Amino acid sequence: VRPMPRDPLVTEEEIKLMIEVGREQGLLAEDERTLLHRIFEFGDLRVVDVMRPLAEMATVPETATHEQVLAVATEEGYSRIPVYSDSKDRIIGVLYSKDMLHLWHEGELVVLKDLLHPPFEVDPDRRVSDLLREFQKRHQQMAIVVDSQKKAMGLVTLEDLIEEIVGELEG
Repeated sequence: VRPMPRDPLVTEEEIKLMIEVGREQGLLAEDERTLLHRIFEFGDLRVVDVMRPLAEMATVPETATHEQVLAVATEEGYSRIPVYSDSKDRIIGVLYSKDMLHLWHEGELVVLKDLLHPPFEVDPDRRVSDLLREFQKRHQQMAIVVDSQKKAMGLVTLEDLIEEIVGELEG
């Protein structure tokens, strides 16, 4: 005998209504209500909804000099910089600023391609909730969003996903 499928005890709409009632009765502050609503919305988002488009990405070519990489890292303030070959939509790896800075500090010869980490590529239609779990599993903080031809469309970071829930992070 198979168990009968059960309807949910409480629907998403009922929970949202309870949140509104809690706010109206003073049990929830406005920022708490906003956070709870963002959590519901988070589950419906796709990567394409939150990604930074290719045109807005800070990248460097694989032929970049140390000075060019340093300029991008300091001007943009990112700790991970996508590196491209030929054109920006051909990301070949990700440079972690700390790797390069450590080697420069030690005075070692740095070959940019030797420092690249493989890009973690994701589909633009992937749900952000799935990507968040994948970030955790892989210990990743950035993914390159690629189309069906594996051309970069943009990127998404762990910080981007967190900001979708809690709002803009400062600093």
